[in-house]
Amino acid sequence: MKVMIIGANGSIGRRLMSYFLTSGHKVQAVTTHPELIENQPNLIISSLTEKEKILSRLFQDKDVDLCINASGSPTVGFSLQNPEEDLYLNHEIPKMLLEAISSVSPGTKLINFSSAAVYGNPTRLPIREDDLISPISPYGTHKAMAESLINEAGLKGISCVSFRIFSAYGSGLKKQLFWDLARKCETEEKIALHGTGQESRDFIHMDDICAISAAYFEKGTFDGSMINICSSEETTIRQVALHFLEEFKRDESDLLFNMEVPR
Repeated sequence: MKVMIIGANGSIGRRLMSYFLTSGHKVQAVTTHPELIENQPNLIISSLTEKEKILSRLFQDKDVDLCINASGSPTVGFSLQNPEEDLYLNHEIPKMLLEAISSVSPGTKLINFSSAAVYGNPTRLPIREDDLISPISPYGTHKAMAESLINEAGLKGISCVSFRIFSAYGSGLKKQLFWDLARKCETEEKIALHGTGQESRDFIHMDDICAISAAYFEKGTFDGSMINICSSEETTIRQVALHFLEEFKRDESDLLFNMEVPR
């Protein structure tokens, strides 16, 4: 199988690249920083810059079976500070991918990574795909806009689907809760976190996202649907923090919620 990964230099993109290469597939890694990816057998490295207005050349004569769009802005905070760039990353790139597949590679299946951020503050748990979406950030809004494009394309017969990724974790993923906790446990006298600690997340490992992507290609329906990608297990931030304290041999009294670290 030939797999194209958009955003191959991101944390999840790198994991996908490694997963499919290890599984014996050919991979075309598309990234804005091709110099940071080490070439190896069965790997094609392609450059993607924001100046490119069409992506069709990436598909020409490539026989791409599966395209996974793992590009996009990294956090809600980024979208608040850079809303125009976030719109480009989370909406315009999926739009160009759909146009390219439709025009030059109709046999390609597309998995577009969306986010649970489209739900905003959910009114019930567990969250179902048919629950109303109500994003509360530019990031969530732009992901929802891309989902609309995917859904419309599916109705037109383009083989595509949106994966609503919940709280991903794994080695190499920075600027997230696990990375922040590990850094604070190693370097700070007091470990201060926002909120009460009772806020909860559904955490999913990046390796599971890779396995789900491969399995969905084989057995899933590419009709423009939106699919929740999660573990279906609720975990509070306090539970996570206590686990890190144990691993780093720190005392529970070092943990502070919604407080400033004493000077």
